Formats: sequence, C-alpha cells, structure tokens
Amino acid sequence: MRIHELTEVDAKEISSWNYEKEYQIYNCPSWETMCEEKWAMTISEKRKKEFRKIIDENENIIGYFRFKKNNNKIIIGLGMNPQLCGKGNGHLFINKIIEFLKDKTNVIELEVREFNKRAIRCYEKSGFKIIDKQLKQTRNGEDEFIIMQYNYKLIYYHASPYQNIKVLEPRISNHKKSLIYFSTKKENVLVYLSNAIEKYCKDTNFKHEGIYSTWGPYSFTKEGLLQLEEYYPNALEETYKGISGYIYSTSTIPNMKTLPEIKDVHVTDSNTTIENVEHIADAYEEILKYEKLGLIKILRYEEFIKTKKDWLYKTIQKEYEESINQPEYRYFLKNKFPFIKI
Repeated sequence: MRIHELTEVDAKEISSWNYEKEYQIYNCPSWETMCEEKWAMTISEKRKKEFRKIIDENENIIGYFRFKKNNNKIIIGLGMNPQLCGKGNGHLFINKIIEFLKDKTNVIELEVREFNKRAIRCYEKSGFKIIDKQLKQTRNGEDEFIIMQYNYKLIYYHASPYQNIKVLEPRISNHKKSLIYFSTKKENVLVYLSNAIEKYCKDTNFKHEGIYSTWGPYSFTKEGLLQLEEYYPNALEETYKGISGYIYSTSTIPNMKTLPEIKDVHVTDSNTTIENVEHIADAYEEILKYEKLGLIKILRYEEFIKTKKDWLYKTIQKEYEESINQPEYRYFLKNKFPFIKI
C-alpha cells in the first residue's frame, strides 16, 4: 500500500463508487451535483491539502481519507473501495492512515454511523475506542453517529471530585497503602467521582472526622466491561446524580505497576504530573451515557436481587459485624440494609 495525493480524476472515480444494500447511504451524488454543492473533494486546494488516496501495487485505489487539524487532534473521514469492503482487510487500510498521521498528532478522531457495525469492529481492531454517540443532521436526514478516537500514547485516567490538581499525590486507600490508582479506560474511573458512604453520611448530617470507608459494588463481565451493581434501590442515582467532578489523565506514570486482580488498573506510589483534565458536570448522566454506548453494564437492583439475595444478606451482615471500628460505615449499612441483625 502506498499513499499519494488525490487528483480530480481520482475524486471522480471515487464519486462513482457503488455501495450496496444498507451501505448505499455512502454513495455520492453525481460529480456535477458535488461540484454545485462544493464538496471538499471537488475543490483543488482542499484535495491537495486535506485528501490522500491509498493505492495497491497496480495503482488501483484501495481507499481515500481526509484529515483536518482540530485543536490537539486530527479529524479524519475515509472511504474504502466497495469492491474491497467486507473481506477482512479494512484494518490494514486503517493502519496505513494511522502510520501516515503519526508525526502530525497524538490523537485521531473519526465518526461512523451507528448501524455500521462492520466498520466499528474494524476501527476497534486497529486501536480506536468509542468515546461518544451523537445525533447529527445529514443530507439523508437525521442519523446517529459513534465517535471514536485513536491515541498514539496510552492514556491513563484518574477521577477526583477536586479541581485544579496539577500533580496527583498518593493517598491511603482501602488496601491500606498510599497509592494513586489509574485505569486505561476512562469510563471505568467514573465510579470514583462519588462515594456512597461519604455522601449519605453528609446528606444526613452524620458527624465523622476520620477517613470515610469507600463503597464500590462492581464486577467485570466476560467481555471485560465494568458492571456496576445496585445493592439497594436507586443506588446509582442516589450516589451520582448531580455530582460533578474531574477526570485527570496522563501518558506517563512514574514507578507504575499493574494490578492483575483488578482489570485495566495501574498504580503508583509516586507523585504523578497531570497532562489533561476533563470536567464532568453530572456523574450519573455520564455513567448512563457510557451504558448507552455499550462500554458499561448496569445490573440494577430489581435484577440483582432476583439471583443475589442470599449472597447480599450474608455479605452485608458480615460487613457490618467486621466494621466495629468504622462508625460511618456501620451507620450507612444499618440505614440502607434494614435486614441487618444488630
């Protein structure tokens, strides 16, 4: 595969490509219509600056792509020759684009129609990750698009309710060690924007001067997705609704270690400089967004209790009995789980 500038002859050829079945939506109008509507591909200056074609050894066009700088990332659009689609080689085409852009940016972003699962799988195979879903107006009407990003650097995420952090410092956790916890999946750190025990105690004016115990009822599915579990009715909404916070990220963690017992988690006992920060206006809405994207599973109380009632009763009773030196935890458990025997 080789990359070359896109000529007008190439653009006219691409405009005549014919996609079939549900993929007909990607067919272009006539070249004349494209020129009248001033499609970027028809404008010489834009073709030279923003478009490239990828060809095979016989100089046949495998596909093309458009790339535009947008702040700290490059937005791309692309199309593959319909005669080559669905044959398992799309990721090689994508990888060529990734290679071409590696010295121009740290982040590539693209959008793809939600129905196009074939393309989404292809992008994921090349390292793109789903980050959002948006409803957009197109020439064919309103449609839902999946937004995906590729990072040349592996990004590590850490959530906190506190703003203006420049350097993260290790703090003692439930594991009794001073560590900073990171995940390579942004959606997995959302749960740390609020602590159910601390929030409930403060909302009900329970006085506590020590460190609050943390509450994190979650597991992982066979597919490796974070599964949040509600141990009592409306637990997620009570804990996260209206809670704002910040997701800090970095590509460099000093003295980093992995935690094999917790999926996609990395820790360090050293101060870590932050590179980027994202404000989360409502943690609950953000969790629901990632559930809708299929990146988080939520096992709501009504479903959870059907199969886990006996386990829950035994576990919570044991937790209460063993937390004699944690008054805030006992207060939380006693009020949320009235079946506890005191």
